[in-house]
Amino acid sequence: MNLDQAELAQHARTFLTFDAFDTIQTIPITGGGSGRTFHRVQFRPGGQTYVIMQYAHDRPDNKRFVPVTRYLDAELHVAVPKLHAFDEERCLVWLQDLGEIDLWSQRLQSWPLLEPLYQKTLDEVWKLHAVEEGDIPCELEPAFTEGLYRWEQEYFYEHFLAHQSRLKPTQVEALYESKPWKELAEELAALPRHLVHRDFQSRNIMIYDGAIHLIDYQGLRWGRPEYDLASILLDPYISIGSERRGDLLRYYHSLHREDSWDDFKLLYWKCAAQRLMQALGAYGNLGRNLGKTEFLESIPIALSRLRFVLKEGDLLPDLQEALAEEKLTVN
Repeated sequence: MNLDQAELAQHARTFLTFDAFDTIQTIPITGGGSGRTFHRVQFRPGGQTYVIMQYAHDRPDNKRFVPVTRYLDAELHVAVPKLHAFDEERCLVWLQDLGEIDLWSQRLQSWPLLEPLYQKTLDEVWKLHAVEEGDIPCELEPAFTEGLYRWEQEYFYEHFLAHQSRLKPTQVEALYESKPWKELAEELAALPRHLVHRDFQSRNIMIYDGAIHLIDYQGLRWGRPEYDLASILLDPYISIGSERRGDLLRYYHSLHREDSWDDFKLLYWKCAAQRLMQALGAYGNLGRNLGKTEFLESIPIALSRLRFVLKEGDLLPDLQEALAEEKLTVN
């Protein structure tokens, strides 16, 4: 986005009722794979800053950002960036600047400091998970159905496994078409659905003024809470260790769930396998097809966590075998 300073100033006067501008400074904010553009804007030295988001209509989830923000803020009291102004014609959104401290940036902190941040994060996302599927005042992305779960599996097959397996192409395709993969999609789709973030990872958790705030939630939809839990606890961008992940899972279960620990944990493993397959497919697609090679760096750790999840949950034995080191080429 080419931000013309005079036009930006006039836009701010119109939508933010601003009067005085000593200077205007815009700084691009990079990162992410959504195709949206972000800039941090400051109107005078030391003055208040804003974040400007501009989006195109090539992704239907982008146009849902504003109504979803309003719903999460006003109805569910989820901590999200405050919406200052919205120019629908120009697809331009003025947002509260939550700073640059996300959960990922705190990954090297000692566990006594990091654990409470994770617990607050789980408490915040529970505000979504507590909402059962039904009528709400904003349009969402398509719900998790058997078709969507199968699409995620196909995404993994097409953009990861087909590229990096030493198996014959017919053998790789047979894995995707196998009965256990289809049964996993069927089982998850048959369960009750709740609101889920869909991309609930450490770089989408901001820490501002001592509180946890969620961002990048325009993919909000109906699905399984365990999918979000797997996203944050098995996040390839940050490592906290399996024992600590288990403690956090128990924390969420003890406060927010009524099902048995064993049933909950098995469902978590199944959603985790699904989520990690989706992530590996995304890293392959973004890295190879869209030129965002930094995403390829996350493949080895995501693969390691998928192997762990499949073993712990005793899931997809044929895939476990196909993911053995000697049967893959990971670069």
